[in-house]
Amino acid sequence: MNHFSRIGLFVGFTLGLCQLSWAQETFPQKAEVDALVQPYLDNGEMQSLSIAVVSKGKTWTLHYGTLDGASEVVPSDRTVYEIGSISKVFTSLLLSRAVVDGQVTLDQTLDSLLPSLLEKNPKVGAGITLQHLSQHTSGLPRLPFNLIPKDPDDPYADYGRVELLKFMESVKTQRKAGEKHEYSNLAVGLLGDLLGQRAAGDYGSVLAKQVLGPLAMSDSGLSVEDAEGRSFALPHGSGLFPNHAWHFQALAGAGGIRSTARDMGKFVEAWLHPPEGQLGEAMELSWKESLAATDDHPAMGLGWMIAGDGETRWHNGMTGGYQSIMFVNRERDMGLVLLSNTSDSQGDVLGGQIMRLLNDEEVAPTEFEAGLELDPEDLQRLVGRYQLNRSTVIEVEVRGQNMQVRLSGQMAQRVYPEDLMIWKYRVVKAKLIFNLDKPGPSMQVTFQQNWRWTKAPRIR
Repeated sequence: MNHFSRIGLFVGFTLGLCQLSWAQETFPQKAEVDALVQPYLDNGEMQSLSIAVVSKGKTWTLHYGTLDGASEVVPSDRTVYEIGSISKVFTSLLLSRAVVDGQVTLDQTLDSLLPSLLEKNPKVGAGITLQHLSQHTSGLPRLPFNLIPKDPDDPYADYGRVELLKFMESVKTQRKAGEKHEYSNLAVGLLGDLLGQRAAGDYGSVLAKQVLGPLAMSDSGLSVEDAEGRSFALPHGSGLFPNHAWHFQALAGAGGIRSTARDMGKFVEAWLHPPEGQLGEAMELSWKESLAATDDHPAMGLGWMIAGDGETRWHNGMTGGYQSIMFVNRERDMGLVLLSNTSDSQGDVLGGQIMRLLNDEEVAPTEFEAGLELDPEDLQRLVGRYQLNRSTVIEVEVRGQNMQVRLSGQMAQRVYPEDLMIWKYRVVKAKLIFNLDKPGPSMQVTFQQNWRWTKAPRIR
């Protein structure tokens, strides 16, 4: 859920938000932001997006596109998106809050919170600390090996605490904790679950009580119900194909939060000007650099990635149908959140462009290469299912001029035409080559990756 490398609701007492005001005047650089956004809409890279810009006590929100290609409903301040791995910043803030409250310490080991590890997996239990989980230095894999979703379009929905504990009791790490930074959804998901249990609740309720409630983020949570004035951005995959929302159980701390531009503006403002009291102290602990940068990874606070300028904190996120990115720079008293209902890394690129614009840099709008205009009837010849091997089927779908491809058990990916027969991936160096020697549907596709050519005959 993370790949950017360039630079239960609770009504509670609101702390430290006196500086926050929703700016009534037009955002001064709106025209420049409009110009940066428009190519992404025109090229079909995003369906809708919402942006919150926070600067010197003021917050502006900007909205673009429509919630779905079949409607003309535009996003608003209260349009709900999945924020994906930005959830990890919230989870690490809960860790900092527990430290400030004296409930845990950063060097506390897993076996103190999972007693069964003392007997069943003592090396892992005694070797990994809560700080290791937060900063991706635990040695745990990116995902648990027993995560075998019933529905690949909702991969975390049926992974519960029982499955998580069973995995932790048997996992063998490849290296000692603290030796290397390796991004792990498992690690931060485990951290969130442990903090929820520690507080005699679950992750969602603790999050609502300790963060969302105090910051008046009333449209945010793991499950956000329908309400007057609230809308939901429908999920889309790359190429604007309709996709599926994600749901979480035990690993919610890794990516399960949903929020809005309005609420995320409040979150950014709180990091720029932390509230008084324990929540503010926890924010300062999370903000502080506590893991130095190396050639392999950026510096980190707790949860936060730290850009090369040493000041800007950032995190991004992606789920099956959403993309998000957040930047906060205290030195310039400025922050930005971009939320999109399209799962495509272009959201990271656009967010970086807007942040550089706000940093008074010259930024030119992206110029996308003109795509091939192919005959719709010819495109339909490619649609179908192809047997790659005994356990893997390639499923090809077309929507307008766009094609997406799904391999069994994986998320669908958009591919791009070199011509009618040859389609290439962006995310990996791989191609699909369709056999169109005879009239009618393609009876075979060849999957090319790493100099390997595998033929897949049509099965439907």
